[in-house]
Amino acid sequence: MAKLILMPDLPDAAPAGAILAWRLAEGDAVVPGTVLAEIACAAGVIELEAGEDGILGQVLVPAGEDGIGVGTPIARIIMPVAAPSSAAGADGGMRYDPDASAPLLPRDEPRDAPGSGPVALPPVAVLSLPLAAAEPQSFHAGARLLRWGNGASLVALPGAAPHALAAADDLAADHGIEVDVIEIDLITVPSLELVCTSVSRSGRLVCVDSPDVMGPLAAVLASEIASRAFDDLDAPPLVVGLAAGRSAEEGVGKIIAAVRRVCYR
Repeated sequence: MAKLILMPDLPDAAPAGAILAWRLAEGDAVVPGTVLAEIACAAGVIELEAGEDGILGQVLVPAGEDGIGVGTPIARIIMPVAAPSSAAGADGGMRYDPDASAPLLPRDEPRDAPGSGPVALPPVAVLSLPLAAAEPQSFHAGARLLRWGNGASLVALPGAAPHALAAADDLAADHGIEVDVIEIDLITVPSLELVCTSVSRSGRLVCVDSPDVMGPLAAVLASEIASRAFDDLDAPPLVVGLAAGRSAEEGVGKIIAAVRRVCYR
């Protein structure tokens, strides 16, 4: 979801102003209070601040532009996707969206082997992010790749990444399954594209709910990815719920079971 940033009301009821400078670049994360731009008018210079969390998706009016009327769209912010309270599946067990997970037969052709080379993301509305096979990278657009593999795409909400990484180690050592581990901080266009690119290689998706977040946000994420990457999925996506207060070993075991299930192992 995108929100337009408008030229704000200016001191002394000035009808127009100029953008002196943009403090952020397209793709930078913003939080309430982040200064987006410096705006000049007859009364002086003011700072334009963000009012919500998101990503500065597009600058519509470049720095140096003058005579910009109050209320004119000057930028676009990509907003994180919120989880509706009515989403089903809050029992802490594995679950998937029945509308997006019709059984699919496993593909006969092999996936690319781990380490076979970088995979480029398709162009998206905000920016293109590389998905490198050689080494994990950090991203400032809501997601980061922590581990690379081709057996399944394991997506962790904040707080669930340690469980996912531990499960990935065990899956590789005990079951021969190498997985992508992607940590999601914000559900944005770039982060969704990152996960979809991973799924296009692995064909399998497991999302892990954070024990620190109320509501089945991972179920919403899995449903969205299933909709976007339906043709690439070889199995229904699964969602693992990590219950607060339970042991780490229990959570890791549930993740391993879910990955093995989508891999038909």
